[in-house]
Amino acid sequence: MPATLKAKPWWELIVGMSGEDYHAHDGLGKSGLDRLRRSIAHYLADPASSTTAMTEGSAFHCRVLELAQWGIRYAVAPEMDRRTKVGKEAWAEFQEQSQGLTVLTQEQFSRIERMAEAVHNHPVWQSVQDEDGDAEVSVFWEETPCTQPIVCKARPDWVSGDRKILVDLKSTRDASPEGFVRAIAKFRYHVQAAWYLRGWRAATGIDADFIFVAVESSPPHEVACYTLGEAELAEGWLQARRGLRKFADWQSGDVICEGYPQEVQLLTLPRWEFREE
Repeated sequence: MPATLKAKPWWELIVGMSGEDYHAHDGLGKSGLDRLRRSIAHYLADPASSTTAMTEGSAFHCRVLELAQWGIRYAVAPEMDRRTKVGKEAWAEFQEQSQGLTVLTQEQFSRIERMAEAVHNHPVWQSVQDEDGDAEVSVFWEETPCTQPIVCKARPDWVSGDRKILVDLKSTRDASPEGFVRAIAKFRYHVQAAWYLRGWRAATGIDADFIFVAVESSPPHEVACYTLGEAELAEGWLQARRGLRKFADWQSGDVICEGYPQEVQLLTLPRWEFREE
């Protein structure tokens, strides 16, 4: 879908858009906001290559949300002794059959399966995952921090059938309140929540609720569900708006330095690093 601007008000909501097409769309998304926070140069750079954690996270999402796509996207490597002739032949056959697929180890698959089962058994997930809901809904809209509109995008993991609840799945090391709030601050999940709610309101007119379903990546794969208060969402939108303004200034030519400032900068430690005697 081209990112051409249309007569305002403009928005588009697409169910069934592939992840590849969504990520290839040049609208400004939350990951772009994160790169903009560092610098324009980071925004323009190609995103980092997929890590093992990212691969497992994508596979986990597919296992929970799009099970019908599993065999089209992923293959699980069989356990065999590739030092033997039989093992080498079997491995060569598997490689041929799995061309174009993301290959997971048996250990990875077992972990992802246990995590998916933990999510499916959680009462909150069961209450929002109704048959009329949709997975991976792509939303596009425009923001106008200055005279030139900016095409923006968001992709909730799950949208309830009544369109009033947006769900985001998160695999995490620590799903406890203390642990997950640290993850929210580190990865700016509050910015994501505010950004998605803003886009959803623009596209549907609905003031939805945003729920994080956090599942631990290590046994016993405990699941906890969270939402954010008005103050946290307001701060998230404030940070998102700063990114929009920075992006708009760069597009208009008002920002000359694309990377970090060139001069020597004074750093101050956060308050919690100072200890009283």
